[in-house]
Amino acid sequence: MTTEQVQKWPRPLSYRMAAPVPYRVQCFQPSHPLVKETETIEDRLARLSVVDDGKRDKKKVDRIFLPNVGVMSARRNHFTEFDSKRVLSNGVELYGSYKPADVVAIRKRQGVFFQAGGCLLVVATAEEYCVAGHVGRESLIRPPGAEREYESVVNAIAESFDRKGIARENIVLRAYFGIQPRVFPHDPTYPGREALYENLLAKAGSIQSRVRKKERVKKWNQNDFILEVIGGIPHLNLYLLLKAQALLEDIERIAFEKPLPINGDFAYTRHTNPELARARNSVFVYRE
Repeated sequence: MTTEQVQKWPRPLSYRMAAPVPYRVQCFQPSHPLVKETETIEDRLARLSVVDDGKRDKKKVDRIFLPNVGVMSARRNHFTEFDSKRVLSNGVELYGSYKPADVVAIRKRQGVFFQAGGCLLVVATAEEYCVAGHVGRESLIRPPGAEREYESVVNAIAESFDRKGIARENIVLRAYFGIQPRVFPHDPTYPGREALYENLLAKAGSIQSRVRKKERVKKWNQNDFILEVIGGIPHLNLYLLLKAQALLEDIERIAFEKPLPINGDFAYTRHTNPELARARNSVFVYRE
C-alpha cells in the first residue's frame, strides 16, 4: 500500500492509555476501508485484530469478545456465557454470546468489539483488572417495563470491581465516542416515545438532584446539566449521566474524550444524513 493511498483513507478516532492498564480504543466510521471493504464480521475482525509493522502483520490480540449489546441490558458478560466460538483466519479466537450484556472483563491481549451509532465506549481499570464495552441510553436508565438486575450498567461495573476486592476509589473510568448533547433531543411529546422519554427525563433529573446533594462529591460542577433545554426541548448528555451515576457509586476518577463530530463521516442516530443515521461505527478496544 502506498503512502498516497493511506493518506486518502478517512481517519478513525483512536486513543491509547499507558497506565494503570495499557489499552487502545478505536472507532472506525462506516466509510473506512477496513470496515467498508469487508464482506463478513469475521473478515472485518481479522483485519482489525492485526497491525502492519511494515514487514508483516502482527496480531494485536489473541481473543475478541462480541457482547450482545442490542438490548442495552446493563449487564456484564461472564466468560462462561459466551456460547459460540470461532477462529479467525489469523488464529484469533472470536467469542459471541446470545445472552444480552453491555460490558466484559478483558485480560492482556483480549479485546471487545461492537457497533454503535453514538453510544459510548466505556473502559474501567484498576490494578490489573479491566472492564470495557458499550454504554447506551438504556444501559444507564432502565426503560419502562424492563426487568433486569441493575438499574444502570455503572452498578454492574462497580460491583465487578467489588468482587475482585478492588476499592472503588482506585477505579479509573473513561468514556469515548459518544453523541454530542446538542444533537440528542428528547421531546417528551414525540409520538410513540412519550413513556420512554418521560421515564428518562424523570430519572435523569432525579440522578442530577442526588449527585448535587451527595456529601463529599467534589467532582461535580454545579453548572453541569444532564439535561439541557435547547429550543424548549430537553437534550440528553450521556457523558454527564454516566459521570453522575459513577459519582453516586463512589467512582471519582472519571475522564471523557471528545464526542463524535457533528455531521461528519461518523454515524450517529440523529445524523442529518439518513444513511449515517442508520449506519453504525465499528468500535474496538483491546488490552496490550
